[in-house]
Amino acid sequence: MTPAQQVVVVGAGPAGMMAAARAAERGARVQLLERGPEPGRKLLMTGNGRCNLSNAAPAAQFLHAYGPAGRFLRTALATLDLRALTAWLAAHGIRTVQEDHGRVFPADRRARSVRDALVGALHAAGAELLHGQRVEGLLIEDGRLLGVRTADRVHAAGCVIVATGGLSYPATGSTGDGYELARQAGHAVHAPYAAVTALRTVETWPGRLQGTAARGAAVRTRIDGDATPGRHAGDLMWTHYGVSGPAVLAVSLAVTRALQEGRSVVLEIDLVASTPQDALQADLKRMADSGSRHTVLRVLRERLPERTARVLADVLALDPALPVARCTRAERVRIVQTLKCLPLRVAGPRPIAEAIVTGGGVAPDEVDPRTMESLRVPGLFFAGELLDAHGPTGGHNLHAALATGYLAGEHAASRIHTAGGPC
Repeated sequence: MTPAQQVVVVGAGPAGMMAAARAAERGARVQLLERGPEPGRKLLMTGNGRCNLSNAAPAAQFLHAYGPAGRFLRTALATLDLRALTAWLAAHGIRTVQEDHGRVFPADRRARSVRDALVGALHAAGAELLHGQRVEGLLIEDGRLLGVRTADRVHAAGCVIVATGGLSYPATGSTGDGYELARQAGHAVHAPYAAVTALRTVETWPGRLQGTAARGAAVRTRIDGDATPGRHAGDLMWTHYGVSGPAVLAVSLAVTRALQEGRSVVLEIDLVASTPQDALQADLKRMADSGSRHTVLRVLRERLPERTARVLADVLALDPALPVARCTRAERVRIVQTLKCLPLRVAGPRPIAEAIVTGGGVAPDEVDPRTMESLRVPGLFFAGELLDAHGPTGGHNLHAALATGYLAGEHAASRIHTAGGPC
């Protein structure tokens, strides 16, 4: 086999490891180059270390969740759909289970198990994993791809798969190297931004609750004054800058996209999502009609943590010792609205280095969605978070990374066989 019959994969995240494993399974000689000391460092952090692999939503609903990116990802997600992904994982020793909202996890809830399965798969297929290899450039002559270069050597290849991730959590190796490689090949790169991320609020009072959770909350967004469809349930975390937690991360992609368009965004927080609004209104009315001694603070404390109740009493601008029976109807409505529809104006996302997913990246319209191959340089492929094709939380982004890696590895191997003959 000549060097030109080799596939080089750049970046040993989930997309890169899957691409290397699949290309090697298809009989290609494969080198996987990782700049860091170990593969899959960011993968180990996914789902708080539990690794939300995918989502069991119906196929059409799952694809729709990606928004405009769904059309580009259609082939990849059909090639490695949920059934195929879980079968591949099972073949490599990983059983999967479903949790709430259709989220799919490894049965042991350990991201390390998934990382180790991917490493085992690429080694078993014969791929070579090299650490401490930062790729500094593509080797392209007269439009022909010849390989890549690092600081001290050249890796000749007939096909190169770039799967270097985005800019989130740079300590894990996601430092945006792939964007420059794409530009060297003449690709447009959409400006990176924090996509799935915590949010800063205009209001500063959440800082008084830093580190406190709102369990079982729900979040709805209002963009330019108009409520968006649906709401997202889950825990919410108060922070020194605003809000975070699963319920916030679930809406953050739509929020950041709206902010990029110059639109205003308000989060409406339901702090007592399990209690219907009319039931809460009826409770307060009974207290008022019966002359109850329940105070504003007591009403809040019975439904919220002590610290949260005291801060919200201030937000209400009502005397916390005021008996509900002495509240006006308008004041009772304010209490209900504070519990069921607390508005927070979004000032912006947290810095991109803190984002769970980096938005932006290689323009999808310059990549063949059937193969993940560049439409500018034959033999060059892209996979994973580097592509500007992202979805919300709930397993969408990791599944897309694995699926685009799988598709890129499959077709890179096919191209090697077609161009170079039997390996």
